[in-house]
Amino acid sequence: MGYDISYHPVDIQYLESTVFPYILGETDSDALFDRPTKIVQARFQANAWGLGLLGRYHEQNRREYEWNSQNAIKKAALKLAGKKPPERELEFESDIYVWGRPFFISDASAAEVAASIERYLNATDLAAVDALAQQAINDKWPQLAGAIQPKFEQEPPTESDFRNEVSWKIVLMRDAVAALRAGTEVKTPDGESMDPAECIEAYLQHAAMEFAAITRPGWMTRGYVWPTYLCDLGGLPTTVFESSQKPFSGFLEKLPEAKLRDDDAISENYMLGGYVPAAELPQLKQLFAEGRDEIIAAATKEGWEYDCKVTLQKLDETIHYCEVNNLGLVEAAEIYSGPMGIMN
Repeated sequence: MGYDISYHPVDIQYLESTVFPYILGETDSDALFDRPTKIVQARFQANAWGLGLLGRYHEQNRREYEWNSQNAIKKAALKLAGKKPPERELEFESDIYVWGRPFFISDASAAEVAASIERYLNATDLAAVDALAQQAINDKWPQLAGAIQPKFEQEPPTESDFRNEVSWKIVLMRDAVAALRAGTEVKTPDGESMDPAECIEAYLQHAAMEFAAITRPGWMTRGYVWPTYLCDLGGLPTTVFESSQKPFSGFLEKLPEAKLRDDDAISENYMLGGYVPAAELPQLKQLFAEGRDEIIAAATKEGWEYDCKVTLQKLDETIHYCEVNNLGLVEAAEIYSGPMGIMN
């Protein structure tokens, strides 16, 4: 139950210098899609390594289940025949290594995680990505060095596929702005017509953040786990959070006739919630540090103590990454989705 939630670094400078000018028609070069296309190829490759390791973990669990499901007589017979109970070869928290951190990262500390993200973002080709993923395995699970291969749930998309994936929503937003100025309707990719003002209000913030999240990736999770909800859960104030419209003030200055959402918490799918500017991150960090026990206690009463601790770890890592890079932070729904295969 709940939503596909993610915690996102917000690079205002990137939005105002690169994304907004293209959407507003101030620039017309599609070069802004070049690096994001390479990065989504890299993250697809990195995630395949995580899925390969997850498959190994599931196979281990299957062997254990088969052994444990035997009755005592059968187990005794197996032992007499020289069979032994299967040994555990790894522990693997998929909500961290696959459905949590960006790319595939096995580091222990938030500082190390932040450094690994930069290494993936600067990987020059897929061979470099493979090397980073293999090193992550060697560091955390040295007993499996050389034993894991990337697992692809589907045929890897072509570069053209990746480029279309990263560009089509931003192109649609650009078309919507042009249609708003011209007083016409905007054509959607499925051939339907839509009022451009409604299109911009409904989709622009989410689409822009989804695009920006390629070069500044976020952490993914699932459930009732967005930061403003966690604050409410633990009885903490939410005054540090501002409206999701705040990072888009530069856009509205140039297109004042546009209307954008001004939510300060998640309330439905496909939206941005509360935003914390970079300058307020120390306050946010202190808020969750001081209220951690209250949040966990409330989650324990609801039966999800362990998942809550994993969630707070992911949020701590996000806050650290934002701090060291002087970025804001925003909560979002359905930018990533594990069930749909939309990864970070």
